[in-house]
Amino acid sequence: MAVVDRGALHYLGGSVMAGKALLNVLKAAGKLVGPIMELLSPKIREALVRFVLEWEVDAKATPNLYDDVGVDMVRAILGIDDKPLPPKAG
Repeated sequence: MAVVDRGALHYLGGSVMAGKALLNVLKAAGKLVGPIMELLSPKIREALVRFVLEWEVDAKATPNLYDDVGVDMVRAILGIDDKPLPPKAG
């Protein structure tokens, strides 16, 4: 499972307790979505992972912390870990 930056969650929630609650919600959502991700065909799963990792690069290029938090949340829900972007096929 992807790791969400706890510092960003703390900033987002305003408290450690709110950050932990949000992390628990993300973990629960990941448990629902994770099995669906495994059922996707490899080509579609790779395209989704590629999109999210490219989106992360764009988010980190902005000064807006919430862009990074949004990507971290989506990565956590989809279970996209910190593996590097795979080379594009074809």
